[in-house]
Amino acid sequence: MLALFQWMQHFGCKYPPEQDCYGARFADWLRSPTPATYNSFGNGSAMRVSPCPQAIIAFLESDSFEDAVRNAVSMGGDSDTIGAIAGSIAWAYYYDRSDDTFSRLIDAVNKYLPQEFIRIIEEFESVRHV
Repeated sequence: MLALFQWMQHFGCKYPPEQDCYGARFADWLRSPTPATYNSFGNGSAMRVSPCPQAIIAFLESDSFEDAVRNAVSMGGDSDTIGAIAGSIAWAYYYDRSDDTFSRLIDAVNKYLPQEFIRIIEEFESVRHV
């Protein structure tokens, strides 16, 4: 079984972004034969933490998954990150297998995912409800 770092390198190299948007240190780490933690500057976790209060507010003021994402995007600022965080919280809270909204969204997203990702998601889902 591959260690977490190896999985991150595997997917990061196999599915690189269309633009060179990785930081230089992360790009070096991604290709390193001996990956280890490193002192990231700039594009690290601090950028992911600062939108959290807005994302939580977007969720708390929502009455559905879609409403939470719309609230997040309408806040402006780092709306893609805020939307991703609010959407993640809302998905966990509002998800209902019988709701057609979720099945339509899953079907739409699956059209863009590599089959390898869909297989991983299905495997995760099969053990998540055990």
